Amino acid sequence: QISKSRQHDDWRFGTKLHAVEEATARHLVEVACDGIDPDKANVFADSGWFQLEKTRMPTAEDLKFIKDNVGEDALAPPDTWTDVADPSVAEKHPLPMGPERTCVEDAFLKTQNISRTKIVKVERIQNLAMWQSYVVKRQTICHRENKKKDTTADQAEKQKQLDRFERVWLFHGTHFEVMDKILQQGFNRSFCGKNATMWGKGVYFAKESSYSSSTTYAVPDRNGFQYIMACRVAVGEYCIGKMDAVTPEVRDSTTSTLYDCTVNNMYDPSIYVTYHDAQAYPEYLITFKSN
Repeated sequence: QISKSRQHDDWRFGTKLHAVEEATARHLVEVACDGIDPDKANVFADSGWFQLEKTRMPTAEDLKFIKDNVGEDALAPPDTWTDVADPSVAEKHPLPMGPERTCVEDAFLKTQNISRTKIVKVERIQNLAMWQSYVVKRQTICHRENKKKDTTADQAEKQKQLDRFERVWLFHGTHFEVMDKILQQGFNRSFCGKNATMWGKGVYFAKESSYSSSTTYAVPDRNGFQYIMACRVAVGEYCIGKMDAVTPEVRDSTTSTLYDCTVNNMYDPSIYVTYHDAQAYPEYLITFKSN
């Protein structure tokens, strides 16, 4: 899924939607990382810059896999979106007072000191390419469960899977310098996964906004504004994180399948760490001030 182009050459930025040989891809990353100081280099198997001449058009089998995993209408934008001018460009739409904004504000303020926190602006993020990459990743996780059970999910079962494997919303604090990079390219660990490594070297999302809104993560700009994203996150199957780990543990050794993310507590997680750029979508950007 291409989400960004570079002018004057054939390089593109994109996210992997489907790998025929996942185990081989993981092994290649291990080989590439062998002997490399992880603090000095970032190697990603799921997204990055590539030359267009190194790609090919999807085959009928590729398209069938994505269709079977995602469904006919799942790649359409959410009903709340306005018309998308350019599917490869992130758009910020300020929300007026109303049910949509109130829902986001209530989720954010739930764990805030209301007397000390002032919301300045709430913006809906419309990035169709990134949204579609996220949907494919999310639905692939759900489809994997159906395949394991050898069943076809009805609508009620699909909703159960979404409730189990997706979190709406988790929070990610950011700062002005990298905010637009995230909105355009997604949660690439090279510029938004540097602040914490206790539960793994991935991108951190918090169940409570009060954690992500601290000045350590939501760094104030020169005008005192702070920024936090309310995100959809496909958490999938998770395991306890390990300090400085660059991937989750192996979940199925026969297929080299990894857990989807790591957490700080298996029974009641408050921190989720993702390792795949398409695993989260920044649905809303909240600008606020703290006294």
